[in-house]
Amino acid sequence: EGQEDIVKQVEEGKSLTEIPTLAQKTGYTTKWSVEDFSNITENLTVTVLSTANEYTITYDAGEGSVAMATQKVTYDSAPGSFAEPTRENYNFVCWTYEGTAVLATDIWKIATDVTLVATWVPVEKRTVTFVQTGCEPIIVEVLDGDTLTGDQIPQTQPKEGYTVVWEEKIPSTITQNIVINAVATPNTYTITYDAGEGSVATATQDVVFDSVPN
Repeated sequence: EGQEDIVKQVEEGKSLTEIPTLAQKTGYTTKWSVEDFSNITENLTVTVLSTANEYTITYDAGEGSVAMATQKVTYDSAPGSFAEPTRENYNFVCWTYEGTAVLATDIWKIATDVTLVATWVPVEKRTVTFVQTGCEPIIVEVLDGDTLTGDQIPQTQPKEGYTVVWEEKIPSTITQNIVINAVATPNTYTITYDAGEGSVATATQDVVFDSVPN
């Protein structure tokens, strides 16, 4: 295809010795459909058989890691999938060849073995700010999408007569900057009355800290 037909004449029963050289086809191995040109006894039409070549991808994950070091790809076919690298605190963007992104869904048009290089971007950091009245805010940084571990959650500072807790449940994954406020709830205490040799109608009474008893 793409070349002028070549016609050779040979005496019946003789061999064809001047076999035309095949034109090269990028990414393919080509050969004539007939290999034995001895004892020609009839007219022949010889066509070109083209086989797509296989090439080797070598993966370079840089400071990351990749489980599959190499992969075979076929010219003029889409690879379908590439190796998936990992790197702590980074997100994988894509594989590149000579600075250009290469996608597994694209038809492979590189007629050589290649090394694909991973492109990375740092994972963004998010802040969780713990705020309690009368105390310095405590700021904890986590990577986007991570979870706060128990030792990253500060203890609330005690307040006399109050129970202090953080106002809400901390999300299981942190995907934005958030503020967690401390809520102080006044405690309820019990008064027990001792009238000695007298009497009292109410033996006990509940009172709320920082409030006037009813």
